[in-house]
Amino acid sequence: MRRISRLRHWRADLLSSFEHAAKLYDKGQTDLEDWRDLYKLAPGIAAKNRGVTDPEAREMMYYYAIEGVEHNHRIDPKNKEHVLFHFTSAYIDAHVAAGILGELEGDKVMHYLNENIDLFPAP
Repeated sequence: MRRISRLRHWRADLLSSFEHAAKLYDKGQTDLEDWRDLYKLAPGIAAKNRGVTDPEAREMMYYYAIEGVEHNHRIDPKNKEHVLFHFTSAYIDAHVAAGILGELEGDKVMHYLNENIDLFPAP
């Protein structure tokens, strides 16, 4: 597995991954019906970026990452508008599920990204 060793590298990795997901959606290369569901692409992109090929690990990454975002959507449906935040959350959670990051490391990376990227841009 390929790890990211420095916090500052997470910013570029995340933004390029989000851009990749947006391009896939714009080109119609996903089965997503709504652009606000880009978070569903995050676990697959994370797996590809880190070299995770094991189907069970990829499934765990998807389940763990998506469950957290969808839980937030059930609590407050308006949260769906925070596309970049939810993509980021799913992306980091996928790394935790795969054991690439520990829980505390994942929290640290999420905090860093929240401080260094506007995760709540206006739609």
